[in-house]
Amino acid sequence: MSISSISGGVGGVGGVGGVGGVGGVGGVGGVGGVGGVGGVGGVGGVGGGAGSVTPSLAASLMTNRDGLVEAWTPLTKKPNPMTSGDVANMSEWSPWVRALILQTELLSHVGTFAVENSNAVGLFHLSTTGGDATTAPTAAYHPVVDLVRPTDDDFVAQTQVVYNYADLRPDRAGEILNQVGFPTPFFSSIIGLHPARNKHTIQLVSLAQLFASSVAMQAKNALAVLRPDVYSGQIQPMIPTPGHGALPSAHATEAYIVSRLLLTLLDGKIEYDGLERLLMAQATRIAVNRTVAGVHFPADTFAGATLGATMGAYFCARCGAAGQTVHQASFNGEGIGATDFLQKDAFDGSTLIDFNVDGNDIIKVGADITGNIQASDLLNWLWNKARDEWKTSWSNV
Repeated sequence: MSISSISGGVGGVGGVGGVGGVGGVGGVGGVGGVGGVGGVGGVGGVGGGAGSVTPSLAASLMTNRDGLVEAWTPLTKKPNPMTSGDVANMSEWSPWVRALILQTELLSHVGTFAVENSNAVGLFHLSTTGGDATTAPTAAYHPVVDLVRPTDDDFVAQTQVVYNYADLRPDRAGEILNQVGFPTPFFSSIIGLHPARNKHTIQLVSLAQLFASSVAMQAKNALAVLRPDVYSGQIQPMIPTPGHGALPSAHATEAYIVSRLLLTLLDGKIEYDGLERLLMAQATRIAVNRTVAGVHFPADTFAGATLGATMGAYFCARCGAAGQTVHQASFNGEGIGATDFLQKDAFDGSTLIDFNVDGNDIIKVGADITGNIQASDLLNWLWNKARDEWKTSWSNV
């Protein structure tokens, strides 16, 4: 997905309704769903700028000015100019403007590379040093995560696993339908996220979701994996099949990025027992629900979990989160066969781990690459604003 396609949707953000995340990129509406962007604009009914102005209001403002303003009075004072390039200026911009700036800041440092017929795609961080308005910086790409799609025989075996999940549809239907877009309310209910208290946190979560959708779409486009219903008419998904590739699952990518983001952001802020378990269980339930719905293979979730966990740590590092480490990771679906996705196979707590099937390394966690990842002053501004919103103190029961 390009920056321009995201930008086109951000202008339509409609205030608090964004908390729920409307029409996520991975949802049934496909890219058309980005028009609601849900949450990037934050709180306050930002109608794509200064808000909607009717012809009647415009006419009233004109006649009102005519009734108030007299002959021109020469200026005796002038406002002090803002400092150009100062990150503090972010406080002055509309939420949707900040969203565009920060999304560009993220995506401009991520490169996606794939070779035709290689069945593989890699995501890289672009580091830069030096440079100014007229001089290009020194730049270098560093590998972050790579994905290799399963074989055709693997997908044949996976199709029956998808078929078996259909029995859960009556129980999960409500969740599935309400998770078609960005499923922010399901995370909000765990941490008490509220637009009156946490507008910057909502903006940060929405930024992470859009980032996750964008990198997932780039990988989907490169790997070009067919959906389960193409393999068998017995799948019959309970929702319309999205108009993009299956692997990696964008919902899994988004869910695990948000889980990592919240665990890192709220470290030392929310201290009740079980937060990690709940957030990770929520991410897994969202991801698996897509298989229940009939639109994803379990392999898609393994790939999305690898991508989401890695890019979640990457996102936090770019935001300047204290103590955040990033490890290079790989997903190789060749030989995955009929393996179902279980959280314990991919994660130890919230940490991505190696996973092997019959001698095939499905998930492989590599070297610590934190030193290659540059923190962004712009992203750190929003991160600190979000951290400051969580002020509840805790004591022993």
